[in-house]
Amino acid sequence: MLNGRGVFQIDGNLGGCAGIAESLIQSHTGIIHLLPALPKAWESGEAKGFRARGAYTVDMKWNSGRLTEAALTGKYGGEPEIHGDTLVVWDGNRKIETTRTAHGFRFKCEAGKTYVLKRV
Repeated sequence: MLNGRGVFQIDGNLGGCAGIAESLIQSHTGIIHLLPALPKAWESGEAKGFRARGAYTVDMKWNSGRLTEAALTGKYGGEPEIHGDTLVVWDGNRKIETTRTAHGFRFKCEAGKTYVLKRV
């Protein structure tokens, strides 16, 4: 993408991947923002294995340009904050309580457990 001079340039090769990742997930402020800049051409899709600050791993699916489901696993546990509309959070068959915040919602998670977030 940025290495049109015939010389291998690491910023050109990895910069494209980083840009794509930033369009799908951001967590610079400690708040996890899913699909912050989804390209219109990617109306439906899924992404797996993205890492967010706080040692969270995120898989997500979207349809019609909106997040439909995400799976979040915290390496250390904690209380991740998710930007946007409150989603229903599940731990297996058990619904997890969420707390509304100024930018979205948060919930408590245990280390190593996977929580599924779904749009109602």
